[in-house]
Amino acid sequence: MKLLNNSIYSFKSVSFSPDGTLIVSGSTGSTIHIWDAKTGKTVMGTLEGHTDGVNSVSFSSDGIRIVSGSDDCTIRVLDVATGKAVIKPLKGHSDSVNSVSFALSGTCIISGSSDNSIRVWDAKTGKTLLGPMMGHTKSVNSVSFSPDGTRIASGSDDYTIRIWDVVTQLTLIVASESRIKSVSFSPDSMRIISGSNDHTIRIWDAKTGDRLKSVSISLDSTRIVSGSSDNRIRIWDVETGNTLVRPMNNRIKSINAVSFSPDGTRIFSDSSGDLIPTWEATTGETVWKLRDDTYWVNSVSFSPDGTRIVSGSSNNIIRLWDAETGKTSVQLMNKHTNSVSSVSFSPDGTRIVSGSWDKTIRVWNVNTGRTVMGPFEGHVEYVNSVSFSPDGTLIASGSDDTTVRIWDAETGETVIGPLKGHTDCVNSVSFSPDSTRIVSGSRDMTIRVWDIGTRETVIGPSEDHIELIECASFLLHGTHVVSGTDDNTIPFSRLQTKYSAGHIYSTFSESPRTEDGWILGPNSELLIWVPPGIRSGLCPLRNTLVLGGDPTQLDLTNFVHGNAWPLCRDRLA
Repeated sequence: MKLLNNSIYSFKSVSFSPDGTLIVSGSTGSTIHIWDAKTGKTVMGTLEGHTDGVNSVSFSSDGIRIVSGSDDCTIRVLDVATGKAVIKPLKGHSDSVNSVSFALSGTCIISGSSDNSIRVWDAKTGKTLLGPMMGHTKSVNSVSFSPDGTRIASGSDDYTIRIWDVVTQLTLIVASESRIKSVSFSPDSMRIISGSNDHTIRIWDAKTGDRLKSVSISLDSTRIVSGSSDNRIRIWDVETGNTLVRPMNNRIKSINAVSFSPDGTRIFSDSSGDLIPTWEATTGETVWKLRDDTYWVNSVSFSPDGTRIVSGSSNNIIRLWDAETGKTSVQLMNKHTNSVSSVSFSPDGTRIVSGSWDKTIRVWNVNTGRTVMGPFEGHVEYVNSVSFSPDGTLIASGSDDTTVRIWDAETGETVIGPLKGHTDCVNSVSFSPDSTRIVSGSRDMTIRVWDIGTRETVIGPSEDHIELIECASFLLHGTHVVSGTDDNTIPFSRLQTKYSAGHIYSTFSESPRTEDGWILGPNSELLIWVPPGIRSGLCPLRNTLVLGGDPTQLDLTNFVHGNAWPLCRDRLA
């Protein structure tokens, strides 16, 4: 972590140069600084000219100029080498300039203001080329040119994103659920990413304004498949951000989830209706559509070898499909008495576990379609999610009764549970790769990680979401949890569960707050005492670079406490 200290004012905006070697910052003190991104030293500063706080700073695409917007209602363009103004201040806004940015060509500058307007300026002469562009009813907080220069995106306190055509100035209005604080185009100009006051990040189609609803990454991490509210599925290249094949639709009613097959050659979607469409991942051509009569498909899953698909439906039936032909290979015996909410293969592919709204769990033989175990009884409300452990010996379940249970996959007996802690329906459960932990996601808007050995919550409840948790799962290496929610976010949470230092990290990672100088643990236990002289400079552990102030950095690499105290001696030895 590089800690830069050269200002007594708060920083309001920072931006990297195109080559990543410099950082420009704007502060409440009306000044601008340029920093070396590697050493943290001031390259140039203090650059003066504004008479009030600097809200926004940005480099030109060639890295030789900086544009800044200020509370003094003006915009300035500076030469990076000399720090001097290239042209006179740009005047026209009647309130604070909140956001400024160069077009990729470097010929234009766009600005957004608290006067609710947007302006486009000539970067050489300072003359107004477009505007004031009116439409927003409250402060414009962020503006961005599309890389192809044909459109402008703006985000406002009026809860909307507007996409403007540069030639016609016609707008497409995208409604959000909160104040928009930041907007930016993707490199191919096809998507817009937004950040809001409701703590969410959303991705939008720049042409239609539709929001992406579901994403999945291929196992080799080279491609992303997405399903959006326009009911289309797209495949993206991770490196370039470009779409690889044309959008896929085929009259899907509503896309709930999309996923790659284990070998990455096919894509299937879980949609609202009786179809499970499947596409060829390289061409986007329809392979087949599985039809499950007139009933809703609630859950689908690939077998580990990718040759079969299992589906669970609202007609209480579980079906096995051939992944090559799309034909039904086996229909499992109809034993559930209510909707099948969750289905999943065992790691060896020989069994299927199912959870149902009839409050039971059953295990089936893949070849015969007959029940080999169950019903497992214990939950007193709907079973929403079931999952085998990676070693195939255990089954986890989550229920509307707010509990998590762990069952012996051979005997059907409850091994652990009910695990209590959630205060609303448990919608998702999943094992860690080493089968030692379970992650659960709930309608109570929290995620918990449970230790199977101690039966205790080792991480959580996390409270990052503002909507119910629909799904949660460990990544393959087991160090992170990914979750999906009704707030349209897909957070990745880092896990630190080894010894008690994990609690320290999760406690201190996001906030450096202390009480009477003490950093407190999740149970209000005293962890670290910070001397008064350095408390004000405490920085969260997640920071990698901090500009300004008098910072204090903690290194918890070898930190131990509580029951882990003996490790101090072991490490010294």
